[in-house]
Amino acid sequence: MKKIVAIIMLSFIIVSIFSLAMPIVRTETSFSRPSLPDGPEHTNELVDVIVANTTKVLIVTGGWGPLTGISPIQEKDFWISILSEMTGEFDVDWFDGVPTFELLNGYDLVIYDAGGYWYPLSDVITPLRDYHFSGKPTIVVAPDINYDWYHHPEVGTFAYNVLHIEGALGILPDVTYNVYVGKGHSIESSLPAEITVPAGSSWPDCFDPKDDAEGVLIQKFVVTTEFGVGTSTELPRYALYTPLDHFALVAYPGSETEGRVVTVGFPVAALSEEIARQLGRNIIEWSLGKLTGKQMLIQELKALNSETKKALERQVDIFASLNARIYLETYEDPIWETVKLAVNIVAGLYTGAVLEEKLNKLLEVAPDLYEIVKPLSDAYRLISALDKISRLESIIEEVMNELDPKKMSETEIKQKFKNKLEEKLIVDSSEGLGRYVESLDELLENLLEKMDTWPEENPSYGYMRSEVRRIRSWMRDIQSCEKTIQYIDLSTEFLVDSRTVGGLHGYEDQLNHYLEQYKKADTVNFYTFWLGTVGGALIKICGWATLKIGMGVVIGPKAEMVGLAIMQTGGIISTGSSIAKDVFKEKALRIIQFQILPLFIENLEAIGDVYSATMDLITRWDLKGEYAGLCSKFELSQDIYLGFVTDTIKIDEKEYVTQFKATIEGYVGLSSDKPTIGGAVVWVRPVGEDSDQLLAITGNTAEIGPNVCTFIPFQMSFYDYDRSPEWNIYEAVAVVSIGTTVLGPFTKTFIVTTKIYWESPIKIAKSTYSSIGGGESYSESLVLPTDTESLYITLDWMGSDLDLHLFDAQGRHVGMDYATGTVEVEVPNAKYSGPDMKPEWIIIEGGIEEQLFTITVVGVLVEGQEFFSLSYVGLTETTPEDYVPPTTTLIIGIPRYIDLINNVYITSATPLTLTAEDNPGGSGVASTFYHIYNSTCDSGWLEYSAPFYLMGLSDGEYSIDYYSIDNAGNVEPANTATVILFSWQYIYEDTQRGTTLKINTNHKFFQFITMDGDYGIRQASRMYESYVTLYYNGECISLPAIIMRHRDSELLINAYAGTSVPFCYAIARDLQTGKRYRIIIDPPE
Repeated sequence: MKKIVAIIMLSFIIVSIFSLAMPIVRTETSFSRPSLPDGPEHTNELVDVIVANTTKVLIVTGGWGPLTGISPIQEKDFWISILSEMTGEFDVDWFDGVPTFELLNGYDLVIYDAGGYWYPLSDVITPLRDYHFSGKPTIVVAPDINYDWYHHPEVGTFAYNVLHIEGALGILPDVTYNVYVGKGHSIESSLPAEITVPAGSSWPDCFDPKDDAEGVLIQKFVVTTEFGVGTSTELPRYALYTPLDHFALVAYPGSETEGRVVTVGFPVAALSEEIARQLGRNIIEWSLGKLTGKQMLIQELKALNSETKKALERQVDIFASLNARIYLETYEDPIWETVKLAVNIVAGLYTGAVLEEKLNKLLEVAPDLYEIVKPLSDAYRLISALDKISRLESIIEEVMNELDPKKMSETEIKQKFKNKLEEKLIVDSSEGLGRYVESLDELLENLLEKMDTWPEENPSYGYMRSEVRRIRSWMRDIQSCEKTIQYIDLSTEFLVDSRTVGGLHGYEDQLNHYLEQYKKADTVNFYTFWLGTVGGALIKICGWATLKIGMGVVIGPKAEMVGLAIMQTGGIISTGSSIAKDVFKEKALRIIQFQILPLFIENLEAIGDVYSATMDLITRWDLKGEYAGLCSKFELSQDIYLGFVTDTIKIDEKEYVTQFKATIEGYVGLSSDKPTIGGAVVWVRPVGEDSDQLLAITGNTAEIGPNVCTFIPFQMSFYDYDRSPEWNIYEAVAVVSIGTTVLGPFTKTFIVTTKIYWESPIKIAKSTYSSIGGGESYSESLVLPTDTESLYITLDWMGSDLDLHLFDAQGRHVGMDYATGTVEVEVPNAKYSGPDMKPEWIIIEGGIEEQLFTITVVGVLVEGQEFFSLSYVGLTETTPEDYVPPTTTLIIGIPRYIDLINNVYITSATPLTLTAEDNPGGSGVASTFYHIYNSTCDSGWLEYSAPFYLMGLSDGEYSIDYYSIDNAGNVEPANTATVILFSWQYIYEDTQRGTTLKINTNHKFFQFITMDGDYGIRQASRMYESYVTLYYNGECISLPAIIMRHRDSELLINAYAGTSVPFCYAIARDLQTGKRYRIIIDPPE
């Protein structure tokens, strides 16, 4: 027996060696290219280049065909130089040739660079794919024809799904690289906008996105390449092709089972040194998960609340931010009304894409050079004082004289320049708190003249020079504006709160002090840009509308905020302007009604087949009244608020928000020519046919000083139930009055806080406005619907002393007993605020025994007539109707196998389980059904009761349909799953050793079972039929055998199994425990 086994092993080794030694012969194919010599043969040797004990990195140089300028040694040296300078220790090896997966799997990061060859990926797709699915990061540099489809006509799924490539671009016009939708890819922004690829290097390629590739975040391209320009002088120039809006670098973030992959479509090592090194560092850090970049950005966006707080501390007038919810919010500041806009992302599918795309678009107009000019347009200064320009020029001269571009890096130049500016341009309040923007253009012109003297061969200076020219162009646009430009930072000390400087007029005096020299217009426009801590830069001034209404200083804003970037436009109008002065004339502000947008709208989970949606939000100012003609009407359409997301977020027209909760707060400003009392009432209603529907109401009063704008705050929350799809706009209507025409105070109705249902829980609601004298009383009968479960009553008034009382049909009392001087609460489940509260309230919760009540208001101490507001609302807990079908899930048990393209393989022993759940608060699941079928089998619909199996069926692909019904009769749309049923063709059991080996040759599956555990179904990397010759009892027997190799993180197995005789010999080793297992089945005698 031992001799036979030894013969078999020797035969296997001979067959294996012979098969591995066979060279791969390529048939040369004729391309329409110049004849260039092939590159040198690869050494296929592993070289240890950096020794360390931490991160293990393998640099692989590969590819075949003509070598167009970048040699494997150049590529290796490039990556080694970068790794040797990076933080941390790297153990680096170099392999030149086609690696095996076993070699790659021993490293933490693989850098595969074939930047110099025509055909870089033909022979390495399989080992790179296996390495990728081991969860480790890979960097692939593969310019030119990234996949040799002449020899491999079908692009592998790894190249398609992960590397995002298909064929070649430019060489064959009908084939392009594509970035595919839904693959989780993104494009890194570390690639400079302009890259010069030297002549003699490889042909850089670009990646072309499909039309519906919404997940793509930024587009970068190589400018001076063969596509339209042609840099490789010895290579032909094809038809003009512009690479604009195409890609040169794709980053794939991976998953729990996949490593990160960066695919570069140009030879990194051929770029100018500084750009190449920075790009190489960024790629390595991102691959290892250390680059802050967009990953860090997403984390910062999750902490959006803190960034919002910072923005408010700067007193920004209006800004917008993208998040995964929709809401509008105005913050409590009487001068600078701040609105935050966020947009709901459909089902959360494109959250990251939207955030990153918009941020990158903003980053394109905020280059690193802003760090140089930041002190000149700092967000913490006023731009003023033209006499500063001579000072700036002297500083520029001094800085430039100290720079030595031949010896200093770009970073050193920037820092030197920045430090000198900050040192020389310290501005305090005595200098007018700012600098003139007009000086910036001359500064940039001076800077350009100095840069023109720098050595041309250093491309980093050329890159800086191009950015300076762009900024200078913006400054010329600014200077072409007809209006005077003043940039006012809202975080300046005296602007934080006007009440600290004597109200609005105190603020006006200080603001006019700075506006006095500008007589060209009442309004000063501005446009600012913040990018994290970089600071502000004036970019564009003209072309933005300004809202002018008679309430002192008003901002007419448009803004976008994405992540840490804020773009803001607006205008400032002085309260000393003609419009404002007319409005503040005697009795000018008598009665004004205006509409404002709800300030906080939060999507709740809608009932029905609705997951999320975006409301059409429109802000409208509609001024009415005696002096309204002095104020201009201003309207912001949804394009202004939502225009920067409509291209990315696609909403199904049939999806609407059916229910939501909202909160509104703000200030109403009042002024008068003499001391008096002012009142304001604000209510919320839908716009349109249901505009008479009152959703919430609140009010307040305040003492109004002479010629001072006093702000009356308001805040309330409201729900809307079963809203119609056309209810896209809600408005808050405010009515204010001053002096003798005071309408009276208004109290806030109690807002519904119960669970939202299809049917509104509000059973009865009413607000009454009246007056009462001393010693008088006012009574009102209240009949509650039978299903009312709670009652809320409020009483509010301006002054004097009023009391609230409640009596039920049995004469039980809630309120003050004047005979005893004590408070009575006799009605069951009632609570009373007490007579000293204002407003007074009575609440009954937890069940109401009676339906008939009397509400009484008593005038205790009143001079003349006292106006009051009496409001009540009755609520019920209604049982929601169930209109939502259940959700059914198919759970595929063990054993099963899922391949790289998500095909699911099972056996007849695999349990299939169905679980169904109804929506929260639903009627519950009634029944679940399933249906098994293919072209030869049809089970019909079967009711599910327990896990089922595909038993008694032939091998092949089967479809399983399934759905559920709830007790309300809602039927779930049928779901479909596809599985592939297979059976074991060979089962070998070694009873002596307690081991079993199962084999399926059709799919190259095997399952190895030991006494310690079942290793599950696995797919062999190689499996083919051969013949092993045995000599037994002097006779020669040729046995067809299956030779299989497999290796992964758990199991290494070599097996030889006869297909016609019961013979098998297999050895397995557990790589984690080091244990070895064997199966030996003797051949026939």
